[in-house]
Amino acid sequence: MPLLLHLRIFYPYILVIVFLFFSTIPLGALGLNVCRPMIQLMLVFFFALYRPYFYPYWFLFLIGMFYDAVLGLPLGMNALTNILLKAVVLAIRNKYLRAPFGAIWVQFLVLISAVVLLQWFIMSVTYGHFFNGNIVAIQLLLSMALYPFFHRLFAKVSSITPRGVNEEKIVGKFL
Repeated sequence: MPLLLHLRIFYPYILVIVFLFFSTIPLGALGLNVCRPMIQLMLVFFFALYRPYFYPYWFLFLIGMFYDAVLGLPLGMNALTNILLKAVVLAIRNKYLRAPFGAIWVQFLVLISAVVLLQWFIMSVTYGHFFNGNIVAIQLLLSMALYPFFHRLFAKVSSITPRGVNEEKIVGKFL
């Protein structure tokens, strides 16, 4: 297998690292310091649905821990929600794998709402007070509105990564 083909296996990982980096940059000048789209969860949802061998649980755990540490969130919150989101998507994967985009978007909306609610609860319990629900609602709406754009982007990345019968072995060989 040529070297370039081997390198294309890493595109989804490069994508998550790039978006993780950009999601930790303060956006105060734009008025979006607190409200950011949940690109990390969009990545987990998309790749768990279409390419489940990418982003193994240990990788999702590490990315979540890093995100929590950099943003000063309760340590383990994003690791937990990443892992739970992938597990739920894998459980319903067969039903939605060939569904039209509208059905997938609705399922994303339902799952992301549950994840946001869980994160809000963890933050509230950890810090001992309930956080403003408006910020959570704006972040949720922003993520829902931007999902179609990111879905297309992730589909493009997925289409240029190697695919085949031995996908699990190909990915596992490098991870």
